[in-house]
Amino acid sequence: MGDTFTLLEKGDYGFLERFLDTTKSNLFFAKGVILVEGDAENLILPTIAKIIGKDLSKHGVSIVNIGSTAFLRYARIFKRIRNEKGLGVPVSCITDNDLRPAEYKAIDYSTKTINEYTAQELEDHKALKTQDLDGQGVLTFVSPNWTLEYDICLGGFYKEFYQAVLYAEKIKNSNKIGLTEKKIQEIDAKTATDFVSWKSNGRTASQIAFDIYYNTMISKDISKAIVAQCFATILDSNADKENLKKRILEDAQFGYIINAINHATC
Repeated sequence: MGDTFTLLEKGDYGFLERFLDTTKSNLFFAKGVILVEGDAENLILPTIAKIIGKDLSKHGVSIVNIGSTAFLRYARIFKRIRNEKGLGVPVSCITDNDLRPAEYKAIDYSTKTINEYTAQELEDHKALKTQDLDGQGVLTFVSPNWTLEYDICLGGFYKEFYQAVLYAEKIKNSNKIGLTEKKIQEIDAKTATDFVSWKSNGRTASQIAFDIYYNTMISKDISKAIVAQCFATILDSNADKENLKKRILEDAQFGYIINAINHATC
């Protein structure tokens, strides 16, 4: 960690002294590291990794929730001044693309949405996310569209994620009782009814994803952490693990997550 060995800058040391607590210091002892910027990734990734046969604990991989977008400060820990290979520890940085969908115009007309970017601008936007981070075993993996949650809703797991959102809403509103069997049955029925309604009304995939993520979860201030926990539980409780693994591996919205896991466990 000395300033004659790492690519850390002077300001990084003060930052890390403030925020590199015991929940993050395990990165120094890991065989691989995944840096994430929120609770959702922190809670969902271990389940995804286990399902696809890349159990993070067995591979000695630590997930570090940095709780912000300060990836560069943490990534520099693994980069050396005189060694192009760094520390030899594979590090995956998972971040959101943060390109808002067209539906966001209903909320803020001044915001530039993904359909208003040129192909080159989209490439440049993604390059900005990776150019300072990548190198010496550090690779950045960017979500295809907006956020992890929104992107999951765009893929083949939108029903499971919607269930998780509704479960989390019930948990939020009833901490003492939690989820009862009756509530679960009510939510499952509502999930089926809402999707029939959305489809019959000609809602597109992006409109449905926006309804689940923004109009339901965000607008109702439903905890992302609880939603992620519920979603992970739904996946983990699926008895047909082989089919579940196939669905995940074939889902384009999970591609960057899968690639990040593969890099950290290589």
